[in-house]
Amino acid sequence: MPMTRVGSAGSDRADHFPRTQRKGPRWGVVLLAAALLLWACERGTDASDARAVAPDNAREAEAPGDEAPRAASSELASQENAALPAGWSLVQAERLSAEQNAQLQRAEEARQDLASTLMGRVMGVVQEKGAPAAVEVCHGEAGVLTAEVGEEHGVRIGRFSEKLRNADNNPPQWAEAMANEAGDRRLSVGPQQELAVLSPIRIAAPCLTCHGDRQSLEPQVARVIAEYYPEDRATGYAEGDLRGWFWVEVPGR
Repeated sequence: MPMTRVGSAGSDRADHFPRTQRKGPRWGVVLLAAALLLWACERGTDASDARAVAPDNAREAEAPGDEAPRAASSELASQENAALPAGWSLVQAERLSAEQNAQLQRAEEARQDLASTLMGRVMGVVQEKGAPAAVEVCHGEAGVLTAEVGEEHGVRIGRFSEKLRNADNNPPQWAEAMANEAGDRRLSVGPQQELAVLSPIRIAAPCLTCHGDRQSLEPQVARVIAEYYPEDRATGYAEGDLRGWFWVEVPGR
């Protein structure tokens, strides 16, 4: 599934792929498979979430009396805040207000909905028509489905990666600034009290059908990818690699 951000989608495309059409007698099996794959693709998220909410005193207890790591961490945080757009700043999950926790819950619900929606659609097509057809569907439907999820939850939402498949995918400036090699979930607050959440996407074994070593891709899959994404860079991954990020921006009141 190519990384695709929310954008303006014409009503004609949305009419071709309404979310209600994804339901049918076969979807029980599809959604079960999607849930299993989704769990596998995001199995690294729980660990990063735990790191995000660990209290400061717990981290300090790991190295009592060692001021140098804490000073370096503080300096790094200052540098990261400087990279964010004006008015934005990083925030730790345990320091969120009640209202911000409600925003975080909305963000997580939207992310989970988008992940299951996209995975469910892909699994359905793979089962019916094969992986090459799934690439075609991703190209035509991912943006529409993403926009629908964002509208339904009242958020801005999308995905991005440093190794793009969809060249039109440009994340918000805050999301690009918050991305890190460790793949930790990160939170920030904007000038209008927006809450922004960046969550990692990791490669699971089934994802390698379209994102594995380019020389190992099935010829039909490679052909369709080259046709729809001539500048594709989203191959060469191994299981467990950081594929990219879900980003969600929840407006403030």
